[in-house]
Amino acid sequence: MGVLTSQKISVYYERFKDIDVTLTKDMIQVTGLLTQQVHLKCGNDFWPCVVYTTSFTGAKVVANIKTGLLGKLQATNNFVNLRFCFRPPGESNTVTFFVAARVLASAPYGNSQDINMFTIQFSNRPPDDFIEIIGRVLDANVNSAKRKDVRIPLNADNMRKLNILSTETAVFIQSVPRR
Repeated sequence: MGVLTSQKISVYYERFKDIDVTLTKDMIQVTGLLTQQVHLKCGNDFWPCVVYTTSFTGAKVVANIKTGLLGKLQATNNFVNLRFCFRPPGESNTVTFFVAARVLASAPYGNSQDINMFTIQFSNRPPDDFIEIIGRVLDANVNSAKRKDVRIPLNADNMRKLNILSTETAVFIQSVPRR
């Protein structure tokens, strides 16, 4: 993982603080999230879970409640630690950390009696590593959206308006031919 300044991490945090990121297969691959290593820690016990969405202020996780998780949550006054584990692409070492949180709500997931979705709110700002990993992806999405607006689709009508005779035409930008 590259080194970002604390100023850039603060910019990521302020800019993307309230944006929820759904952890799809593509997002898991891009961030390097190791899903088998993600757990809820409640008291001294660990429960495997699936992070459905996350932001810099909270997350929604899906976990099995059949193993006594709800009772343990009541005993700890709904305080948990969410354990994240990432292996950023191109890196050999993993980045593991806990984020202190509080469970705000719990509801059955789908029609299941055994699985619940928990809405948790982080107690403090998450670690800089987390902000860097998620912030880079969000920043790339924003930059991609900006570039998308500048592009001109090359279709027959636009080719006629730009007086381009064929798709094999080259444009020279800074003395470099671009097709």
